[in-house]
Amino acid sequence: MPPPAAEPEPRLDTVSEDALVDRVRSGCEASFAELDRRMRPRLIAALHRRTRSRADCEDIAQQALLQAYRQLHRYDAARRFSTWLFTIAFRLAVDAHRRRRPEASLHHPALPAPVDPAAGPAQQAMARELRRNLWAVADRVLSDVQFSALWLRYGEGLEPGEVASVLNRSAVSVRVLLHRAKRKLRPHVAGYHDDAAGPAPETEVCHAST
Repeated sequence: MPPPAAEPEPRLDTVSEDALVDRVRSGCEASFAELDRRMRPRLIAALHRRTRSRADCEDIAQQALLQAYRQLHRYDAARRFSTWLFTIAFRLAVDAHRRRRPEASLHHPALPAPVDPAAGPAQQAMARELRRNLWAVADRVLSDVQFSALWLRYGEGLEPGEVASVLNRSAVSVRVLLHRAKRKLRPHVAGYHDDAAGPAPETEVCHAST
């Protein structure tokens, strides 16, 4: 009787991050390439208020991924891989910031500039789109650290303790940051909200797509 056919290998784009990390530890370079594909854009998005330019975001993301690959033996599987990787990236960003003077904050291409609601129909349509992308408002009115905390908490879905680890702050400090960020957003969000806009402002910010 012939032996049973081997189970086909799952497609890497369907494998969980934890399973990919295990595969990388076993020497699977393709699995790390898949982690890179998933994590690089998320790193760039999270770093955009910590760096001077898109090029700097990309450079730090590259460094963080390379450092994670080289130090994967130090990764504690009790933590989420994304939390560990964001921690590496944010500390690299802090080091880069210390080495040079800060310049104007980067406007991430996924976060459009605000539009005057009193303008013509085309701009009114853009304003309605802005209501559905309240991260643009957050990008405009929050400080760098407030935006980073809000992005990591609600954009990436990290728990407050995980955000604290990434930002190198206490969990209490992060909770205060999040509270103040949401309070700071309320008057700005209210101007973009009406009955047709959907969820309440705070809810919409907290569930905005990355």
